[in-house]
Amino acid sequence: MFISHFYPNSEFSKKNISLHFSSKIVLFGRKTSSDSFSIFKNTFRLLQSVCFLHSRCLSLVHTNCLKKWLDQNCLPKRRVLHPLSHQNLLKSRGLRLENLLLTLLSNRISNPKSKSLSLLGRNIDLDFCSSEFSFVSWLEDLHLIPLVQISDPFYIKLVKEFYSNLRMVSSPNEEFALSSSVKGEIIYPNDRILASILHIPYTGLYVFEHKKWPEVEGFHPNQILSLLYPNDPNVHPNMALTTNRLSVDHRLLHHLIVHQILPTSGGYAKLSRMQVFLMWCILSKIEFCFPLLMLKTMVRAFSQKKSVLSFGSILTNVFQHCHIRLEGEIATKLKKEDTYNKSTLNQMGWKKQEGIWTYCPKWIKGQGCN
Repeated sequence: MFISHFYPNSEFSKKNISLHFSSKIVLFGRKTSSDSFSIFKNTFRLLQSVCFLHSRCLSLVHTNCLKKWLDQNCLPKRRVLHPLSHQNLLKSRGLRLENLLLTLLSNRISNPKSKSLSLLGRNIDLDFCSSEFSFVSWLEDLHLIPLVQISDPFYIKLVKEFYSNLRMVSSPNEEFALSSSVKGEIIYPNDRILASILHIPYTGLYVFEHKKWPEVEGFHPNQILSLLYPNDPNVHPNMALTTNRLSVDHRLLHHLIVHQILPTSGGYAKLSRMQVFLMWCILSKIEFCFPLLMLKTMVRAFSQKKSVLSFGSILTNVFQHCHIRLEGEIATKLKKEDTYNKSTLNQMGWKKQEGIWTYCPKWIKGQGCN
């Protein structure tokens, strides 16, 4: 079934985009090959469209895309909750639904091999966090506080250019080093240079495991898991690693690891085994070569299809160190919620009651905290 059947004069038919029905999920794909359809299917896995058939009209609702468009145009998201309001909403803005979808599709698929950019970054209100939480002293013991004090704006265009030109220039027996070019300037970052720029150490052990537990002398998964889940008597290496049972200090430490050290696009609901290992290093005061981990994370982001291209604010420091001119470039500032303070903690669901920070998820706020 083709969109041209419903919109014979629309640009959809010109673009030769077909509509494939699977239950009520709509996937878009060009009529070229199975490989092309697979690319489109993966591209829009997160952008589900629900098709509502009525006797007189067909309403295509591309919820996630529409929410993003509403964000960009400062319109309330609640307007997308009711499907029948979409057409009226777009008409009030002088738009047609099929044209909006086509624009969003074109922007997303113009380069199917391009990576989605997710410039993650967090910093802390040092005075507030030092007086309230223990994780600050854990970071101080390993001289990592500068890493969570970075609040520089980032430059999306330059970050994209950095990753698109990124190359590994060291051989297996040499010191790990990368090269890239930004605005015609060559950059050769290694762990020592990155550590110097960020004012953090570059000594210590290094190991990385994507799925397995790292094998390091003195590290036993059950030991750290018992610390993270003190109320669970049945901890074991294969247990589900969720964050909703972590204390506020461990929860914030995990947030900082996910954003500043080992960025991921997977959110906060679960911990990876590597993230737990890094938490063990910090809690046990074990020196770890975090700059080297960050560099190798950049390489994985360059080589993997679904990785996030992050370290935006950190790369701003690298660009400045390499005397790359930032004048005239469009800067994106971190948001207020990117700084951990009392307001941020409250938004995350943490409330201080009787001197203790207690997790109060939104769905039980009306009932109080237990």
